[in-house]
Amino acid sequence: MIKLEPRNVSEHPNGFTLIEVLASIVLLGIIFVIFYQLVGFTALSKDRESRKDGAIQLANETLQETLASISAAENTPAAGSQNENKTGSNGMSILINETSPEQDVPPPSGSKSEYVSVAAITLLSDGDNIVPRKLVVTVRWKP
Repeated sequence: MIKLEPRNVSEHPNGFTLIEVLASIVLLGIIFVIFYQLVGFTALSKDRESRKDGAIQLANETLQETLASISAAENTPAAGSQNENKTGSNGMSILINETSPEQDVPPPSGSKSEYVSVAAITLLSDGDNIVPRKLVVTVRWKP
């Protein structure tokens, strides 16, 4: 017959205590939450940069089209600041400002909107005179 002897657990630790298991589960949970937030932030940042790249491309294309139309028309718009508003793809609004090179174009107003601006200076003929003009294309969108 086999004789069973009671063992003292403290003398032979063969496993983990309940407190050790709970502490490791809590630690793994904290690490998981940090990792989950990091992945979410990375995706949000990637989406934001993608929209910004699209806006820069749209601003450059609009600026090139505007410069080409001015060159083709061979006329000088009236002196002073001129504004033209358009609506682009993906709900982006396009603002084209024409000013003298010395003037600054203020940033667009609007609550919680992001924007990029692209500028170029071109020479326009006004009869006998050549006048430098600054074209600023601003693309604005809501994040």
